[in-house]
Amino acid sequence: MAALIELAKSQIEMFAKERGFQSVGFVRADDSERFPEFCDWLERGYNASMDYLRKRIEAYRNPKGVLEHCQTLIVLTLPYQAHPWTESVTKQGRDRSVSSDPSPTIGSYAMPAEDYHGWIRRKLKPLTRELRRMFPDCRSRVEVDTAPLLERHY
Repeated sequence: MAALIELAKSQIEMFAKERGFQSVGFVRADDSERFPEFCDWLERGYNASMDYLRKRIEAYRNPKGVLEHCQTLIVLTLPYQAHPWTESVTKQGRDRSVSSDPSPTIGSYAMPAEDYHGWIRRKLKPLTRELRRMFPDCRSRVEVDTAPLLERHY
């Protein structure tokens, strides 16, 4: 059984990378170790006007808050090009000027011609179809940093 699982993971990874995803990881859908830090962050009021975070706080504890009976997360990364406009930033020290190296850039996600959420979701649809082909009884849900998941932890 373990060999079949590893084969399936390998096929999913290859399928995703062929479609431009940079890295693919498989993570058990356990409670996030970062959940207590997230709760503390909320208690300190760092969420500013993002009140919706408090309204669904328990969903952030475990991926099952997003997809009931979830067992595994497939976490993918997708590179994006830096925005063509860059700016040198000089940090003023007490007695000297220190220039950051390399110069910071504005990520393309900040000024897109199209919202990256939709663009990435469209890239993920073939992967969900492939998952259904491989595992007909599998339920999946595509999320692009808008669901109550502490995705950086996973």
